[in-house]
Amino acid sequence: MYPSNNLLDQFENQTLESLDHHDHVAVAWAIIQRDGIHGALASFPPNLKRFAESKGAHDLYNETITWLYLLLINERRSLLPEDHDWETFAKNNSDLLEDHNALLERYYSRDRLDSPTSKTTFLLPDPANTQGPETEGPKTEEPVTEGADRHAS
Repeated sequence: MYPSNNLLDQFENQTLESLDHHDHVAVAWAIIQRDGIHGALASFPPNLKRFAESKGAHDLYNETITWLYLLLINERRSLLPEDHDWETFAKNNSDLLEDHNALLERYYSRDRLDSPTSKTTFLLPDPANTQGPETEGPKTEEPVTEGADRHAS
């Protein structure tokens, strides 16, 4: 099952050579699965920031983008059966894995995301940009999974 414990260990120990967008989302999902959203909000951002700095990308980290993804991943997890795996999550949430810029534009203006404050503080989405998952979110009506839906009565 992806992501592997090895990927998580390497991320948390800062021994990864690289981390693409798909891996970012997979690691965030795994940390939320393991530690819950509060634990993930405490551990993932500083680890990601250290990773970026270790690769010489000192200005790359953005707190707003990081928190947005963590919060979206957590919300989307709650729409799937409790025992879902990474593959099920990925199949049902391709918008989180594909066009990173298109997803961000649904919530934020470029000016807001590029602001110095967004790099150090989570900023709420721009009201004018917020389209949210109702317009192009996860496929939640019939999750691609086996087993009973935890929300069923």
